[in-house]
Amino acid sequence: PVAWGVEAFNAANQTREHVFLPKIDMWMDIDKVDNGFDVRARTECEMDRITFQIEVAFRGPGHWETEQQVTKVTDGQTAILKEGYGIFHTGNHGFRIGPGAISHRMWNMRAANAGPGFRVIMTFESPVDHCLEIRYGVWSSATHELIVG
Repeated sequence: PVAWGVEAFNAANQTREHVFLPKIDMWMDIDKVDNGFDVRARTECEMDRITFQIEVAFRGPGHWETEQQVTKVTDGQTAILKEGYGIFHTGNHGFRIGPGAISHRMWNMRAANAGPGFRVIMTFESPVDHCLEIRYGVWSSATHELIVG
């Protein structure tokens, strides 16, 4: 047992055996394109199957749409975009993101900083090499489409 407090923890930590895991290198390359960004996430690690996620947060309330569904969403909710593309829109503004990915279903990964907003996550296991497309535009209530460009 360790007494409560930082000093007690640090003293006990000095006497314990530590296991060091291989380091994981991560890169995020961001390219500006017309009406958005392409964000390429890559990892290199000596171990495979390290869990990883990409999170995009939107300020709600709004609507989240994929080819199969439309959902009213608000801050504090989370969706996993398994494949294809999704659109978040509120008022006349909209964002399309994708393609999605799902390798695990950890909604709140350890040390993930889930801030305010409606979260959309894509999940991976290393090695990761994924290009996330983010596009913004005007949401058309008449055609139910995001108009970009």
